[in-house]
Amino acid sequence: MSKIETLKSSNVWDHRYNLPLVPIHNNPHLYCAYASLICKYHFDVESHIKRCRAKDGLIYRWPNQWGGTLSHDEILGLCFTSPNTVEEIYYHLIENNYDYGHNVRLDRFPHLISMMKVAIGMKLTLLDQLSLALYFIVDCFMKKDRHESSRLRRWLMSNILIEAPYLVAQAVELWRYIMNKRGITPKYLFSRYLVECPWFLENAPLKM
Repeated sequence: MSKIETLKSSNVWDHRYNLPLVPIHNNPHLYCAYASLICKYHFDVESHIKRCRAKDGLIYRWPNQWGGTLSHDEILGLCFTSPNTVEEIYYHLIENNYDYGHNVRLDRFPHLISMMKVAIGMKLTLLDQLSLALYFIVDCFMKKDRHESSRLRRWLMSNILIEAPYLVAQAVELWRYIMNKRGITPKYLFSRYLVECPWFLENAPLKM
């Protein structure tokens, strides 16, 4: 069976929306991005996003405004699966002083704002480049354990930053090299994170 076939028969798959949204958790867009990356397949998330849209730029995790507005993790997932939606969110943030509802301020995640710019094709400032480069370099000095979720997000980011400016690209390559050398791979991370969804571990790649 192919990865997508096994995905559809696993608890990662949400049969209500025909997408890998991991319905037992509340990070549907991030986990959908992980599944897309593993399968190397673009799932059509636009219909689901339409169901979750409260108004232009303000999107919830699930239909009927359930689960809260998108978190920074969720927006990062959309950077991979739906850049058009990210553009909509980006300009909503600009117009609302980076407040994303319920007093959630996203300017406290400078690397996320920079990633949104990458996703929608905006030119990065030097400050953007530094925030992304530092986000990867700092992780090179962290312990092997207890950083599974943030390292999976960096793995996702590294696959969006394929044509990043030189400074960012070098930081990403250094991070990849050190992670692989230390045995910190997607398969290792999924052996410790989302273990209740074994499809990720069974299909995750062996290198960053």
